[in-house]
Amino acid sequence: MKSKTTNSLLIVKSASCSKYLSQAKAAFVLLSMFAFGCVASGQSLKTTGIISMASFPSGKLLLLDQKGRLQKINTAVDDSVLETVTGNFAEGNARHIAAYVNQQEFLLAVTPREIEWFLPNGGAAGHRPIPLPFTGEVGGIAVDSFNRRAYLSEMTAGTVWAIALDRGTSTRLASTKVFEKLVSMAVDSARQIVFVADAIQAKVYFIRINELGGPRFWSLADGDKSYRTLSAPYGLAYNERRQEIYVADEGRGAIYSLNASSDQALKGAGLEWGMFRGRANPYLKKTSWEVPSVIAFDHKGRLWVFDRRSNQLFSIDPGVTKQEMLIQRQLPVSK
Repeated sequence: MKSKTTNSLLIVKSASCSKYLSQAKAAFVLLSMFAFGCVASGQSLKTTGIISMASFPSGKLLLLDQKGRLQKINTAVDDSVLETVTGNFAEGNARHIAAYVNQQEFLLAVTPREIEWFLPNGGAAGHRPIPLPFTGEVGGIAVDSFNRRAYLSEMTAGTVWAIALDRGTSTRLASTKVFEKLVSMAVDSARQIVFVADAIQAKVYFIRINELGGPRFWSLADGDKSYRTLSAPYGLAYNERRQEIYVADEGRGAIYSLNASSDQALKGAGLEWGMFRGRANPYLKKTSWEVPSVIAFDHKGRLWVFDRRSNQLFSIDPGVTKQEMLIQRQLPVSK
């Protein structure tokens, strides 16, 4: 099976769908599938790369590309169809998007100067924009709908901000010279923990917001040698159901998961395992990701991964066991 990925976006589904095939047909079908299993016929869409994703409880997964175009996958209906929502979203100025749910669903777009409010269909929401409390480049955004807050990282200034979405007020959450290049963010709403990736330090930090004496930050798995295998962490996503933080490492070409169920686990457990490390396995070299940069969970708990080099979008079920994943790695790749 050949697939052209130049200047187009290819959606690849998880291998978990292959379990529904009968054993009699499986041997034949596997020869014509990618190593990840069923491949969406997918809609070929010219794009310059996905830079941000936002997932809603209703099943909408929105994707923002480098040209400011907004695209949508309705994961509740058909996750193999990619639709263009608007070709000039936020007048082409949006750099990050995030989902916010407060009685209804809102799409927050971060531009160089402010946070703008939209509906998931790309239409204006009728809310006043919130000015950014800084003039530097925004590294990432994470939204806590339960507590009505947005968290922003100032990429090169080493500062993390908290913004009250109902009042529009800003608070400096953390500022330190330890941070060098803050990029993606994620948040644990229940325990009030913010995660932020530093691409140069090759670390992911977590900040306890309600810490006695003010917010404090630590490096994940601080002191654990296995954690130092990170090279260039650029994507973060938090799985509320499993209490795990997922890290997309562009340098290693892998997705890592980390147990985030307690402070002790965060500081000492280390990265648990790499998911579909494309460069490490010749069978997956042509079909798995190479430079995973943007990740997000949908309403079903599946992890969506955008590979910046191949311009492909992958859907993976983190619930599969390590044994199943090893089997998937050994599947032959069609030429």
